[in-house]
Amino acid sequence: DASPSLGYVIVESNFRVYVYTASRAWIEVLNLFLRILCLLPDAVVATLTREQVQFAVRHYGLSADQIVAFLSRNFHPRMLEHAVDDRDKSRTVFDQIHLWERELERYTAREAYYLYDFE
Repeated sequence: DASPSLGYVIVESNFRVYVYTASRAWIEVLNLFLRILCLLPDAVVATLTREQVQFAVRHYGLSADQIVAFLSRNFHPRMLEHAVDDRDKSRTVFDQIHLWERELERYTAREAYYLYDFE
């Protein structure tokens, strides 16, 4: 379980994510499902993308619920103070993460046989 003392997360409605942390472990976790744009000494600037989230779901076994839980559990205190505005905006982003996960479940191709000429 991640401790908020290791860092704080700000999620914007444009899918940009700002993470205030110096923890290498956190940066490695973030790299699983975020596209990191910029690493600063005490912060990470990243973006949530469909491709990165779906890659994390497919290849690392993460779920949308786990990604959303990690981000929301570690919200920056300012996001918690402005709960109505900022949480509603981030909820839209979180809904999109769930939709990206569901896209992977829409269909599965399987080998099949076509049988005909039955009397």
